Amino acid sequence: MTLSDTKRIRLGILMIDAGLITRDELEECLRMARETGLPVGRILLLTGKTTESVLQAAVQAQSLLKDGLLDLKTAYKALRKVAKEGVLLDEALGSLDVAIEDVKVNKLGELLIAANFVSEEELKEALDGSSSTGLPFGRMLVLNGVLSETQLAATLNAQILVRDKKITKEQAVEGLKQARRRQIAIEVPLMEKGFYTVQTREVIRLGELLSLSGLVSESQILNAVETGLVSQKPLGQVLVELNLVSEETLKIALQLQELVESGTLKPMQASHVMVNVMETAISIPEAVSLLEKQMGGNTPDINLKDFLTSSNALSDEDIQSAFEISVNNNQILGRMLLTAGIIDEGTLQSAMRLVFLVKSNLLDMDKAHQAFEYSRDKETTIDEALHELKLIK
Repeated sequence: MTLSDTKRIRLGILMIDAGLITRDELEECLRMARETGLPVGRILLLTGKTTESVLQAAVQAQSLLKDGLLDLKTAYKALRKVAKEGVLLDEALGSLDVAIEDVKVNKLGELLIAANFVSEEELKEALDGSSSTGLPFGRMLVLNGVLSETQLAATLNAQILVRDKKITKEQAVEGLKQARRRQIAIEVPLMEKGFYTVQTREVIRLGELLSLSGLVSESQILNAVETGLVSQKPLGQVLVELNLVSEETLKIALQLQELVESGTLKPMQASHVMVNVMETAISIPEAVSLLEKQMGGNTPDINLKDFLTSSNALSDEDIQSAFEISVNNNQILGRMLLTAGIIDEGTLQSAMRLVFLVKSNLLDMDKAHQAFEYSRDKETTIDEALHELKLIK
């Protein structure tokens, strides 16, 4: 395997080659991930194929491989030690006489320290908090009062620019220091120094589009951006894996991005089209046409049902049949309930999660109902409810 191949090695393949899971187990979990929308790592944990410590070690080893700080042979040996002896990855590497400084500090941490945004002690505290809570460590720095949301966003933007080779790490650090001192966006000092040139054509970022459309909050976007940078996954993929948007929603957003880049829509117009598509289930061309009519004057108050029934293309029986089918489709029903304001996003996600666990024979219906009621009464997550009630290993 070449160095280039090593840097692109997938987590599942790494775990198979290290003897942590079998290929059949990975394929089973990949299938379940496609069906449920949950991350593969989460499926591996839920089905008992691996443990939290082993999975975390594999993710760290993958990052070290991508950075060229570790070779495959050593990674396999270290991961086997983690699985067999229950030690941390850095301890396993130490026993193999591998000296890798700051194994747990990723590129975001390096930028934060270099720009004097955080101290070594503050970073370590956030890393420890991230390990115990599962939250991205950038989010932990905000929760601990070390960083502001603006500073975290600026550093993440800088990391993206470095990753995409638009600026160097040194330029990023200088830009961050000036942005903090002058309380301005990091792009401003970068452009003033000639380090970075903004695209002249109008664009809208994926996170910005989803945020403007009210589909995902800004804090959720920041969390997903940080997770994507650490795991080296596109933002859209991370948002889907975190169940913040569906595959279909992502597809719509990407299409609208292209319309903005081509000059067909303005950024704010794209957000209005996104809302219309999501709320009324019409197509993008229909939503664009509707927007153009609204900009030109009043529009007739008519919906898809009215049009089809008035055209004799749809009967009341057809509508009832479609309704019965939609009720048995989890995704459609969930979207209907959210749109109608009958349940909130948290309740829907909790219910969907428990449906998955029951269908996977990891819980029976009685235990699922017990966990659901406990989660709502105590205002906890389903994971916390299952743990506190000891309903699942």
